[in-house]
Amino acid sequence: MKDKGCLLWTNLIVIIIILIFILLVSFTASAQTSLSLLYTPQDRGIGLRADKQIEDYGIYSSISYGNYIYPEAYVKDHFRLVVGATKQLNGSYIGTGISINRYGDYHFEGKTVQRAIIPVSIEVCAGIRIERYIVGLAVDLLKYDIGINVGIVFK
Repeated sequence: MKDKGCLLWTNLIVIIIILIFILLVSFTASAQTSLSLLYTPQDRGIGLRADKQIEDYGIYSSISYGNYIYPEAYVKDHFRLVVGATKQLNGSYIGTGISINRYGDYHFEGKTVQRAIIPVSIEVCAGIRIERYIVGLAVDLLKYDIGINVGIVFK
């Protein structure tokens, strides 16, 4: 079910993304930082999202974990890492990022679309800041997954 070469590249990319996530959190002291809880309903996943904004531009990273469970299919242990860029627009933001997906065991029957197990994908996101709070939505353009984040702005 799994391609070993693809799994090796995915593991390498996951390590790189984790390092980028760590660097993102320690980016600069002058940047506005926000931290959000992330919920992905399609795989009942939970996670964290961190944003750093410097003036009108920023970078973000998120990590989540969940399991797809459907009557004819399942995907266990779905880890998703995203790194992207944002643009501030009058109290709101838009952005785009690259997502890396890693999967544990999975099974499909019949004509079930196997789009759920794409290892690399693209997402677009948008959100709004209301005082010290931030609310956002991200949509994966290839998998049609969504992520909802709610968080707080620290600086």
